Amino acid sequence: MEIIGNLAKAVDLQLFRNTLAPRAALITAEIALGDGRGHRQGQPTPIYGSENRSTADAEFLYHHPYFSGSTIRSTEIVGRLLVVDVTQEAVALALGVRIEDLGRDGDWLPCQRLTSEIFAQGAQALRLPSARHAGGTNLIVERSAGMTCLSEGEIAYRVIENK
Repeated sequence: MEIIGNLAKAVDLQLFRNTLAPRAALITAEIALGDGRGHRQGQPTPIYGSENRSTADAEFLYHHPYFSGSTIRSTEIVGRLLVVDVTQEAVALALGVRIEDLGRDGDWLPCQRLTSEIFAQGAQALRLPSARHAGGTNLIVERSAGMTCLSEGEIAYRVIENK
């Protein structure tokens, strides 16, 4: 599947990521101990995030509901990356997947395959719709893509709440 020439575009991105880990864990390459939406066990773990803070919150609280009311690290990361955008069904179909297959819990294989393929062809990020926040978008970013962390100091920490 050749996708870089047709579907990847250079885009200035702003990514929001909520974690309990220190900032260094976002930047340092890690090998996955288990499967995730965009990676398989034993592969480098990509950076997962959202393009706005409310989507990042919805995603974090879906996966970690017991942290509602906790102080978390909210990190803003920016960069100009080569992105494949599958927020439109026609693009997803051109890549051999359906949007609903990319966000299904428990069956990450379609998203893992697509992410692996676009990274192998030189794309640095996959943009896809959020399954947790209507109208929101998520990003799976290759860890070596060279993004810059903007959040520093006290502003990086905040209390996250289920609404």
